[in-house]
Amino acid sequence: MIIEKIVFDYLESLKFKELVMPQNKYLVMPEDKILLVPDGYVLDVPCYAERPEKEPDRMYIVLEKTGSSEENRIPSATIAIQSYGTTLYEAAVLNEKVKEVMRDIVKLPSVSSCDLNSDYNFTYTAMKAYRYQAVFVITYYEEEN
Repeated sequence: MIIEKIVFDYLESLKFKELVMPQNKYLVMPEDKILLVPDGYVLDVPCYAERPEKEPDRMYIVLEKTGSSEENRIPSATIAIQSYGTTLYEAAVLNEKVKEVMRDIVKLPSVSSCDLNSDYNFTYTAMKAYRYQAVFVITYYEEEN
């Protein structure tokens, strides 16, 4: 599975309804997989692979792979996640939430590490779109075919 799909599916899975279990919270993911997440990790915003033609009237995120590398046959990818908001503050708050949830992507069996490379105000002035961008380096395992 390609890393973009792994990250996209992970972020999309955080939009599912919570099931409260003793001492923990779980999210029901596609294919009935269960992911253990700490309290408050529901990321209820749309996630896109590219900026939508019609601008949503609420916060959303866009995922983009900006590069990749391989060392000793272990792949890693640089992933940029752009957080859009109707105000600069909304975009900044969403960016912080994205950074928080991405810390736990390593709970997926196909991801071995996820490091924040940088994050910054990335407002798109030509389109008057408020956004922040967080850049992660993710080391992952490719499935054998």
